[in-house]
Amino acid sequence: MNPDEAFLGNDCPVTYVSPDAHYEFFYYSNKCGIITKTFQETLLLQTKIKYMSSNSGDTAEMPVSCVVTQQACMYHLSNETESGDDETSSEDMEVSYIMQSQNDLNTTFSLCAK
Repeated sequence: MNPDEAFLGNDCPVTYVSPDAHYEFFYYSNKCGIITKTFQETLLLQTKIKYMSSNSGDTAEMPVSCVVTQQACMYHLSNETESGDDETSSEDMEVSYIMQSQNDLNTTFSLCAK
């Protein structure tokens, strides 16, 4: 599968390919059709990874979930950051940072889980 054949949620392309060929999808939690559910101090992010063959009409989808707990946030960067829609939100910053810290260990969104 080539990077141009993999998509997160609503057709969001791969944002980075690591040297060992892991694909990274780095997006704010309010993009790509990601569903965010809050349970007390835990966030559940739900989406899918889609495969669309560039050589045929073959497609496939794999559901993906990511659980983010307050304990997972090890570093406090700032109270607010600018989100993709020009509004400020500490939740966007925290979730995107958690996803990045998980991606430092495993550079795929699908492995982001506690």
